[in-house]
Amino acid sequence: MPNFDASQYLGKWYEHERFFSIAEYDEDCVSANYSLKADGKVKVVNQGVIIGTSQVDEAVGEAYAPDPNFPAKLLVIFGGPPSNYWVLDTDYKTYTVVWSCRDTKTRQAHTGQYCH
Repeated sequence: MPNFDASQYLGKWYEHERFFSIAEYDEDCVSANYSLKADGKVKVVNQGVIIGTSQVDEAVGEAYAPDPNFPAKLLVIFGGPPSNYWVLDTDYKTYTVVWSCRDTKTRQAHTGQYCH
């Protein structure tokens, strides 16, 4: 998405569908809230309800585009090594399709669809 505008992407998004992700394997009602930080990076707050409980799991991190020529190809960091977070398509108001991948011992990758 060559004309991606992160400022239009801000706000709360709700997960609609995803492929398996070890980080969210036992969670439902997953959401992500994006807000702009003073340094220009994006604060990311992911939340999900652990299945079978009412406990909310939260992860706070940040995202940024390392190459301004590819603004939709973000890196997101949640305290460990960065993961790709590529916005494949969005209308900024009702849907977004993202691809995320990180090399680990299990080679996990997932794609998700989110609703605003």
